[in-house]
Amino acid sequence: MVKRGKDSGLPVVRFSNGEGIPATGSFIALVEGQLAPLLPLDLPDGLKGQARERVALRQVSDAIGVGFGATELRPFAIKGGPAVWQRAIVSAADQVQDWRDLVKGAGARCAAILPDYLALPVTKQVWTLHFEDTKTTARLGLLDGFTADPVLARVLLEKAFETDPPQAVLCLGTADDALNDWLLSLDLPVFSEIDALVAKGFAPPQVFGNGELGFDLARDPRAAFETLSQTLKAWRLPLVLAALGLGLWSASMMLQTAALESEARAIRTRTVADVRSHFVPTGPVLDIRAQVTQVLTARQAQNVQVGAELAPLDLLKSASAVIVEQPGRLVSSSFQPQGGVTVDVQMPDFATLDQLVAALEQAGLAVTTLNAGTAEDGGVAAALALASKAAQNGGGN
Repeated sequence: MVKRGKDSGLPVVRFSNGEGIPATGSFIALVEGQLAPLLPLDLPDGLKGQARERVALRQVSDAIGVGFGATELRPFAIKGGPAVWQRAIVSAADQVQDWRDLVKGAGARCAAILPDYLALPVTKQVWTLHFEDTKTTARLGLLDGFTADPVLARVLLEKAFETDPPQAVLCLGTADDALNDWLLSLDLPVFSEIDALVAKGFAPPQVFGNGELGFDLARDPRAAFETLSQTLKAWRLPLVLAALGLGLWSASMMLQTAALESEARAIRTRTVADVRSHFVPTGPVLDIRAQVTQVLTARQAQNVQVGAELAPLDLLKSASAVIVEQPGRLVSSSFQPQGGVTVDVQMPDFATLDQLVAALEQAGLAVTTLNAGTAEDGGVAAALALASKAAQNGGGN
């Protein structure tokens, strides 16, 4: 039976129970949590970005005795959690590919593939436990969770209680007698209904209300160009990219107007800082246009060798000029060697999303809708893959 995610508004399909994919409409697929566990890691706080992910992958590979690259890792940086992640969802790469194959025919209708413990209602300082047949699913506050058989679940719960005890427990379903007796021995309030929990002053538990859909197993977690991604976030596309373009190619026109001289100097200062940070890390910045053109030419030459694609910044610049004219907004962007440039947008509805795709196509971009669905705060959220039509046509000749 297909159930509906309470807070997402989308049907939930449990692959572990043999449920089939809906014939129409978007949905969320849940897989066995034991095959995608949320594991604690021992990582230094000072290690950031892609280096942190590489060390975490090596740590996991050494711990479970598999080759490097045999697993996929998703940092569990969840809304409301610590700034530096210390846990990750780990799954076998071939198992993840099997799940992706199951939803391949559904395309963008699959909003996310998630481990089943992320579908439990959750709030801070409360354990949510779900009992079904011989399986216990747990969400231990925002930062932990698991799926296990009752015996192992008891061990994991005892260990979790020693390190970070909750203030209350929400039990959905019926626990076995031994586990139920242990829960009652904790001298904590145990609730079987969400309404009773809220009536005692606890925050209402939410399903998919803390960014859980962002841990989609269907999407490749590897961020090969993390530096580029961080740069784009810092520039707050598309407005600052437009300012950078003005600083690089239109400075002479701006200097002709006395009223814009102050603004031109400010843009020049920011531009030099950006060029220093992302194009010319050492040496003097004497001729911005010539020096940046030289760096971009070298990068574009590399792109031509591997597929005649436009440079990621060129694609994003073209896309941002279109998106800024639309009623929605650009949420984030990324680049991966396998998947190319991807942008996440939020639009008022599906009609305006279709208008945006048409406008991008009109601007010479090839657009593939990776997924689209109702956003958590209203409207429609979508992930779009971008490529150059000219490059695609050239590759087909």
